[in-house]
Amino acid sequence: MGKIHPDLAGAFTRTIGGTVYYMRYGENLARRKGVQGENRQFSDAQVLQQSKFGLLNTVGCSMRDVVEVGFPQRKRTQSGVNAFVQENQRVCRELGGGEVSLNYEEMLCAKGSLHPPFVQVSRDANGIVFTNRPMAERTASMQGNDRVMVVVFDPVDGFCRSLELCKRGDEAMETVTLPDYWQQENLVFYAFAISAGGTRASRSLYLVPEEG
Repeated sequence: MGKIHPDLAGAFTRTIGGTVYYMRYGENLARRKGVQGENRQFSDAQVLQQSKFGLLNTVGCSMRDVVEVGFPQRKRTQSGVNAFVQENQRVCRELGGGEVSLNYEEMLCAKGSLHPPFVQVSRDANGIVFTNRPMAERTASMQGNDRVMVVVFDPVDGFCRSLELCKRGDEAMETVTLPDYWQQENLVFYAFAISAGGTRASRSLYLVPEEG
């Protein structure tokens, strides 16, 4: 079982097996713990790969409900979390000393051949506001009954909330109100589309909040 404890900087550190996962300056990091005989057991490449896998697995598990629907065309024997880990190793950045970080702007929590939706996000006094602009065009990769999904994720504390905003062909606006313990400065936002039957998806889009 992993152990979680505050480090000297006040961030939270998680130890699972021989890998430490922690926050520093609001960024998810992972590194391999130094243990006796470490250099004889693992090469630098292996240590880096273990750090990548551990960090992505932690984030994927936090977003489990999202990635299970966001990767519908994965192999039948593969879980959504595993598909997420496989897809996002390319956006992990090596920091040296076995440390890695994750680029949340390039990270994908969904992937597929559908066209992404046109969603905007903003903030007001009531919460997070998502707006969908309907797409009138109908193609093989874009149908009016595709479901538009939006995601609010706090990578620091691991909180995640997702909801179906509307159908692609509908104009919609939805306000998401979060509990007070969610830290607004940590939040990242995504949107993607899935087909009516849930068998296809678009790639996820990283959303930048519009200035009010």
